[in-house]
Amino acid sequence: FFLNSPRMEEEMGETPVSSPVVEANHNTSNDDSIQMGDSVYSAEKDISTDFPDIDCYSDLYLTSDELEHLSNAPDFVQILKKACKRIVSLKIEVQTRDRDLEMASNNLENVLLNQGSHHTLGNEFEQKFYSVKREKDDLLLRCACLQSQLESMKNTAASAIATFGTGETKLEDEEMNTTDSTRPNGITATDTVGDLTSLLEDMTKKMQINSADAELEAPLVLEFLKNLYKQKEGEREAVLSQLQILSGDISKMEDKVAKLKQNSQAKRPRKSKSPLGKRGTYEPESDEEDEQSQVKKSKLLDSRFTHDLESTYFSTRSGTDNPDSALQTFSQHLSTFTRFSKMESLATFGYRASHDLGLMSSKIASIEFDNDEDYFAIGGDLKEIQVFAYYSDDVATGAITEKAKELTPLQTMVTPGLISDLAWSNHSRGQIACSDLSGIVTLWDSSSASQLVQFKEHEGHQVHSVDYSQCQPGILASAGDDSHVRLWDVRNPGDSTATITSSADVCCVRFNPSKDYELAFGNANSIAYTYDMRNNSEPLKILAEHRGPVCGISYHKHDQIVTQSVDGSLKLWDIKKSDKATQTYKGHVNSRHFTGLKTRRDHIACGSEDNSVVIYNLMISSPILKQSFEVGIKEQDTNRYVSAVCWNKHANVMLAGNDAGIIQLSKLS
Repeated sequence: FFLNSPRMEEEMGETPVSSPVVEANHNTSNDDSIQMGDSVYSAEKDISTDFPDIDCYSDLYLTSDELEHLSNAPDFVQILKKACKRIVSLKIEVQTRDRDLEMASNNLENVLLNQGSHHTLGNEFEQKFYSVKREKDDLLLRCACLQSQLESMKNTAASAIATFGTGETKLEDEEMNTTDSTRPNGITATDTVGDLTSLLEDMTKKMQINSADAELEAPLVLEFLKNLYKQKEGEREAVLSQLQILSGDISKMEDKVAKLKQNSQAKRPRKSKSPLGKRGTYEPESDEEDEQSQVKKSKLLDSRFTHDLESTYFSTRSGTDNPDSALQTFSQHLSTFTRFSKMESLATFGYRASHDLGLMSSKIASIEFDNDEDYFAIGGDLKEIQVFAYYSDDVATGAITEKAKELTPLQTMVTPGLISDLAWSNHSRGQIACSDLSGIVTLWDSSSASQLVQFKEHEGHQVHSVDYSQCQPGILASAGDDSHVRLWDVRNPGDSTATITSSADVCCVRFNPSKDYELAFGNANSIAYTYDMRNNSEPLKILAEHRGPVCGISYHKHDQIVTQSVDGSLKLWDIKKSDKATQTYKGHVNSRHFTGLKTRRDHIACGSEDNSVVIYNLMISSPILKQSFEVGIKEQDTNRYVSAVCWNKHANVMLAGNDAGIIQLSKLS
């Protein structure tokens, strides 16, 4: 709105445009008012004549005193009129937008009234409703922006006027009290218009910058709000779909619960021996059942697990042609999740040199049950495979707690190097394979503690892992730092029958327990692979999401694999469906060592570098159970880690060992 004033043009040597107001100003003396013909010039009247829609008090924030001062400065009034022109323009636009907004609001109200009269909810109504609502929202945003500009314009004019008033007052004071030629501190008579023009110009530039910023910001905010609205609309559709699934499943489960209650009431009570030897009615301990049920319910409501349970439920139920089967699958998963609530240590004993049981224990690298679970073997830094008898009855009755104090190995086999892994044969009873860090794979007959054969093709490189195929009798795999997985037929000892060459040191290898020719292994380069042994030129799958060496691997089902890495995570892969991990588990500590990994049904066990055993459920990304390991028998060093774990397949029992050589037998309940 700014134009150079006549005084500014005069100071720049240009001829000003003649006007009655300006001429009057040039020809006046020091009278209190300016004569225009036979009348006195009035700033308020001048502004009101040119701009009848402008109120000097409400629109320009002027006071009576300020209007009186302006009557003595018609040059400034001419500049101020330009501000009035812009204010009038903005007010008109605001009024126009307000009318548009009122019309949009009425349209929205009409849409809602029409909806109420038809009692329907369809896509046509929703589209019309949101279209009108978006139009109204856009108008609201525009009206707010215009109102902001209007207020800014008014404030700019008011600030200039206030500055003018201050300058005039200072000028009068100085003229009354000063006779020298020193320039007053305020705005002088000779440069009042010039300084005020400069002030208005600066303010206008700032306002234009702010307006430009607003013009840039407002569309961005609008775009963000629209995108967010679209996202929430999509989420609303997803939530409606999920609510529909939930409603159907709730009805099904309510019917099922009602039928179960009817069947339970209809059953005849079971008979059992009473303490007096008479036949009596068996009554379950309802208090104990209620307590167990309460524990399971509290576990379902635990905030650590609700997100994972929700995700598993909807992923199981969505996109299936058989919803009843999917609901049953989720029910089974939920049952395994709530099955265990604690781990109880039953016995503790040590892995110590058989020739001197008084020596300090040494790190355990592997614990394995034989196929019938009558025995378990332990191997580690003692360079000894120690075979112990497993008495399930003692474990069930708790007698193992006392017997473990005198537990000694049935057989001991001495190996060339530090033991890294053990594997029992599923087809030759008592046969056990051992890998060691001297680069040798050895087969043993545990019943006689005699060595059967040694395989040395790894040529001195550390061998970290061995495993027997459960489908192909006599087929053994070994993996080591020579970047090779080697396959052996132990029925015909000799050279390896096949070799898979990898791109890095191989840390672990396991056969698929239900497929004849498939195995998986993990590398030091953070990648795991699956291979068909009949075609070892290229992998079936490449699993590459870990950020550290893959130090453990285990098949859960024939198409599901769990991998362990020193990046501190476990990952579950459904290799039939995707190359991406379907779940990541975190909550244990693993950044340096092999800490052991085993799966059983829907649970995963691994060791942790805070000297504890951690249990995960396949559905839940955080631990459901964690048990701190007991301190070493002869050592009190807290810088320990669990280095090996092993499930009992037929009971809720686990064996775990740490780097102090302590074995702990625990029961899940």
